[in-house]
Amino acid sequence: MANSPLVLAGVVQANAVLYDPEQSTWAPAVVAFTTDPRYALDAGYMQQLIQHLRQCRDHHQPDPEANRFGDLLRDENSEFYHHPLPASLTGGVDARASVTYLDPERLPGGVIPPSGLLPAIATPDNIHFLPPAAVHVDHRPGSRPSENSSDGGHRRPAPDTARQRQTAATEWRHWICPL
Repeated sequence: MANSPLVLAGVVQANAVLYDPEQSTWAPAVVAFTTDPRYALDAGYMQQLIQHLRQCRDHHQPDPEANRFGDLLRDENSEFYHHPLPASLTGGVDARASVTYLDPERLPGGVIPPSGLLPAIATPDNIHFLPPAAVHVDHRPGSRPSENSSDGGHRRPAPDTARQRQTAATEWRHWICPL
């Protein structure tokens, strides 16, 4: 795990109890992530990706591969792990999705945060969510992903640019991970 990348995992969908601090308990969720170093900690990219995945679940897509993934999301009994996501949804970035169980003790405030983003370590055989005490996020203005996009965070993932890499590095430099 020492050489495994730190990533932001985006919650695509989860059991309702994971959003309620009164009832929060271990429950299933679908998370998406990428280990591509250009996007692994890019909150804007991850929020766009989870939006596209939710749209894929809720609406017919022109890409048959995206529709098959939407079918997986709609089936409450589906199980998949590190499932490759269709390029039409990821902007060509190698991204994956997994069904997992989330432990409220590993969630800030015991619930999935409004951003839907959770820090994790991605290993080849698992995704390990970091406890809130291991990561500090400074929510200064401009550090929230959708506030930085002119279209409200609804565009397709854009091609990699030096400016995007710099923005991601700046936004996430306030992470402290004493592991």
